[in-house]
Amino acid sequence: MQDADDDAATMWLRVGEATQPVSLVDVLDLREDRYEAKRVLGTGGMGEVALSRDRRIGRDVALKVVKTDVASPAARRAFIVEARVQAQLEHPAIIPVYDIGIDDSGREFFTMRAIAGTTLAKVLSRLRASDAAAHRDYTLHRLLDVFRHICLAVEYAHTRGVIHRDLKPANIMLGEFGEVYVLDWGLAQSKATAEDPSSPVFGTPGYIAPEQTFLGTQIDARADVYALGAILFEILSLQRLHTGRSSQEILDSTRRADGAHPRHRAIDREIPPELDATCARATSFSPDARHASVRELLAEIEAYQEGQRNQSLRNELAATHAETAREEALLALGAAENSEGHRRRALQEIARALALDPDNDIARRTLVKLIAEPPRELPAEVAAEIARGEQDEGVFAFRLGAISYALFAVIALITLFQGLRSWTGLAVVIASVGAAALWCIRLTRTFRPSESVYVFLLASIAISTASGFYGPLILVPVLAAANATAFNLAIVRAQRARIIVLGCLVFLVPALLEWAGVIDPFYAFEAGALVVRPRFIEFDETMVRLALVLVNLAAIIIPSIVVWKIADTKDELRRKYVLQGWQLRQLVAD
Repeated sequence: MQDADDDAATMWLRVGEATQPVSLVDVLDLREDRYEAKRVLGTGGMGEVALSRDRRIGRDVALKVVKTDVASPAARRAFIVEARVQAQLEHPAIIPVYDIGIDDSGREFFTMRAIAGTTLAKVLSRLRASDAAAHRDYTLHRLLDVFRHICLAVEYAHTRGVIHRDLKPANIMLGEFGEVYVLDWGLAQSKATAEDPSSPVFGTPGYIAPEQTFLGTQIDARADVYALGAILFEILSLQRLHTGRSSQEILDSTRRADGAHPRHRAIDREIPPELDATCARATSFSPDARHASVRELLAEIEAYQEGQRNQSLRNELAATHAETAREEALLALGAAENSEGHRRRALQEIARALALDPDNDIARRTLVKLIAEPPRELPAEVAAEIARGEQDEGVFAFRLGAISYALFAVIALITLFQGLRSWTGLAVVIASVGAAALWCIRLTRTFRPSESVYVFLLASIAISTASGFYGPLILVPVLAAANATAFNLAIVRAQRARIIVLGCLVFLVPALLEWAGVIDPFYAFEAGALVVRPRFIEFDETMVRLALVLVNLAAIIIPSIVVWKIADTKDELRRKYVLQGWQLRQLVAD
């Protein structure tokens, strides 16, 4: 039976169908030169990184070794501190350290996971160069997800008392399978790296916080918040936050700027205002004005991302409603039955789509099409509203008619102060026009458009009979025209042509009867002059002048009021239609 040590040094391997013990000494390569360098991956200020083969474990690792020209004990000690700090940060976005030691030449080294990918700096450079593939692969959504992973790693380090102090796009590695790594912890500050306050500036100009540029200034986690703000600024604007021809100019810019707005710098880019505000706050000059922690900064980014995810869902729902609206609109505008119902449902679906996504193009264009092409039959609500408008216009016309007919009756009564030849004619005029006035008053209270034709007939009888005063060709045509014009506002559309015909007959009938010799002539031509032969009255110069003036004033004022009303309505409609057209054009503007 084997003892415990022998068991620990033995493992079981299956070879074919047989299982047999194999000694670890036979499997492991325990030579002193454990790491076999393959190629150099990069060189920094104190060390260089090479892809190496770990013969003992059997995998590739990244081996970082102190450069041969670094002789300062403090620098070599800092190298070891970097390895230990990084080794203590166990986070998916921080490369794990595997081993630390001294090689055969006496140089310190440590090994870590070998990763493949590209830096965020190279990605941003490609985006600045309008690389189509980069724009396709690295959308704002993906870059914000990268930024989120960076924030999580830095916040984790802060909870362990470590401040990176050199965050920048070049120190962010993006793996081939979505990995995100925060690199280069060589300048990190921790309890183990307390330094002289008079030490020189640490970090990369353009990304370090303003307080890092002043000697003797204590810094805290908010310095990393500033650097993250500078990275976010570059992601959003594709421009560096601070630029200059030299490091000193960049540092001067850092000391002057306060709260950078990427929207102000990159006006041609669509930068969400929420992210613009977050960036401005993170890059405030005063640490107290920044986010108190990376977690607080991250919360704003995640809130925006959650809103974007919600908006994506809203856009999908809007697209469904917009498509339904488009289908209903086709039915409403086609020959389908119940076009009113289809139009109603189309408009309701459009409202739902635009409420979810105001920029939905299908919904907006469908709305414009429905508005531009009215329905073949008016909806009941629309017909009722039109009826109310017609009633308002009718009441206005009847009110005007009542006043006009009353005035007509007053003018007719003036003839009592002249010599009357026919009381019958005067009675017919006053009775018919008075009845018309009273009927108008009744219709202003109980609107019945069908009865308006009776009012018009009474008024026409009065005007036609009034030809007995001055003949059918003087004043009568003017009064008939004014009467017909006013009634066309109140009468139903089907009766308007009849109103015009009846208005013409008012003066044509007595004129034709005179010319046919059925009645005595109203006019005579004597010595080149037109002589009026009134049948109802004796002409009194003063009263005739007064009557003519009043009748002509009424003939001018009443039609003018009617036309004024029509012009106001027309102007208001034109303003509404032009404004509506402009608003519709804005609705579908690119």
